[in-house]
Order: sequence, then C-alpha cells, then structure tokens
Amino acid sequence: MSDFEFFFSFYGLILGLSVAEIASGIARTVHERGEVKVGWLTPMLAVFISLDVAGFWVVAWQDWRRIDFDFGILVVGMVMAMTYYVAASVVFPRDFSGWASLNEHFWARRRVVFGIILSINLMSLAGTVWAWQAADRAYPFPMNAISWSYFVLVTLACVVPKGRWMYLILGLLILYFLNWLPQLNPLQAAVDAKM
Repeated sequence: MSDFEFFFSFYGLILGLSVAEIASGIARTVHERGEVKVGWLTPMLAVFISLDVAGFWVVAWQDWRRIDFDFGILVVGMVMAMTYYVAASVVFPRDFSGWASLNEHFWARRRVVFGIILSINLMSLAGTVWAWQAADRAYPFPMNAISWSYFVLVTLACVVPKGRWMYLILGLLILYFLNWLPQLNPLQAAVDAKM
C-alpha cells in the first residue's frame, strides 16, 4: 500500500460517513413520511450534497496523489472530510416533530449547509493547486465558466431570499455534476483523457 492509498483509505472512510448520513436522513424521512410534508428542497439538497461528496472524492483521487504524504496532509484531509460530515448531518432533521415540513427545515439550515460546502470547496481548490505546485507541476486550471458557476451558485444559495429561485439554483447545481459525466460532456472527456 502506498502512502497515498493509506491516506485515501482514511480520508475515504470519513468522507463516506457523509454519504451514510444522507442515506440515514432519507431513511428517517421514509419512516416519518406521513408525519411531515416532504417537499422538494431537502431531497434536492440531499442529491446535491451526495453528488458534491462524490465530486470531492474524485478530485482528491485525481489531484492529491501527487503530493508527499505526511501527518499534516492527514490532518487537513480529516478536517475537510469531517466538515463535509457536519454539512451532511444538517440536511435532514434529527427529530421531525419540530418541523411542519422539510422545506421549513431547509430554510432554517440552508445557510449553514451551503456556507460549509462553499468553504470546504474553496479549501479544496487551494489544496489542489498547492498539491500540483508541491509536485513541481503547474496546475492546468481547467476551470471554465461552468466550473466557476459552481462557486457562484453555492454563494447564491447562501444569500438568495426565501422563494422559488432556490429550486432553480439547486437544479443547476445538480446539473453541474451531471456535466461531469463524459457521456453528457465530450469536452470533459477530452480534458480527462489529457490528464
């Protein structure tokens, strides 16, 4: 096992807890379905967070294997993965009795969730650039307008007033990750082939 594989197994274990937390929230919602109105916002947020965690995992696998492993890298990866877990744990309520609907819960918690997601992805971007520089390689920055739109949309999700715009923002964030699929995006497939 290489140093990176050792790091990634620990990192992946903690990051996987975020996916388990989303799955647990979905299961609690299914159990409480008759007791609380589900709506669309929280399920869309759950899909977005799940896709974001998967994207985070892919970026770490592709870009972080170029760095030399040490204790500091382990701690940084742990903090980032734990932060994702915190965001995932806030998506669904622990106790449904205090909420009339999941949309009500969404509006009460969305700034926390999107604020965490924004900060962790900015940290990841900085870490990825640093990893490439540490390997004496220039980061290729395949950050096109679609890539930058992610940060704009997450920022908007933090600040947009309560209303229907949030459905559009969440829909676009979900579509952003579908853009990663090479079957749907030949440009991304070409970029991946060069790396």
